[in-house]
Amino acid sequence: MVISKKQLGLIRDFSYRRVEKNDKFHQKFHIDQTVKLSIVLAKKEKVDVQKSIAIAYLHDIAKFKQTKTINHSNQGAIDSEIFLREIGLKQQEILDICYAIKEHNKDGQKGTKEAEIIYDADKLQAIGAYGIFRCLSYNLDIVHCNKNQDELFLETLKEIEFFQSSLYTKTGKKMAKKSKVFIKRFAKDYCEIRDAKI
Repeated sequence: MVISKKQLGLIRDFSYRRVEKNDKFHQKFHIDQTVKLSIVLAKKEKVDVQKSIAIAYLHDIAKFKQTKTINHSNQGAIDSEIFLREIGLKQQEILDICYAIKEHNKDGQKGTKEAEIIYDADKLQAIGAYGIFRCLSYNLDIVHCNKNQDELFLETLKEIEFFQSSLYTKTGKKMAKKSKVFIKRFAKDYCEIRDAKI
C-alpha cells in the first residue's frame, strides 16, 4: 500500500482533532502509543506498515460517540471511510483500513493480519507496568469509583489477565509473556505488603 507523506499527515491531523473529544484515556497519547506498537508489530509480523499506521491513527476517532446503541469501532469505520475517500485513497485500501477499525475492539477471529495488529497494539497498552497504571486509573476514574483499594487492584489484575490472554499476533503474545512475569511479581509484592503483620 502506498500512502503519501501528505496523506499520512492528513490522517494524523484528522485523528488528533477527533480524539481531543475522547475521554482522557483515549486521546493523543493513546493514539501515539498505538501507532508505535503497530509499527513494531507490523514489521515483526511482515504486514503492511503504512496501512497499520493509518489504522492506528484512526481506530478511536469515534470513541466520544460511544453509547449503548453506537459502537465506536463501527462508527469510526464509517467516519474513516468518508475521510479516506476525501483524501484520495483507493477503494480496496479504504475497505482494508475500515475493516480493521471496525474489528479493533471485538473478540473473535480476525479476517486480516492488520485487524490482529490493531487489536494487539490497542490491548498491549493494558499490560505490564503501564497497563497497571492505565487499568487502575481507568477503573478508579470511570468504572468502579465506589470500590476499595483491594477490590480495585483485583479488578485491575483480572482486566490485565484478560488482555494478556486475548492477543492474536505471535509478537504481541511474546510481548505479553514478558509482562506476565512483571505482573506476577508486582501482585506478589503488593499482597506481601498488604498482608504483613504489624
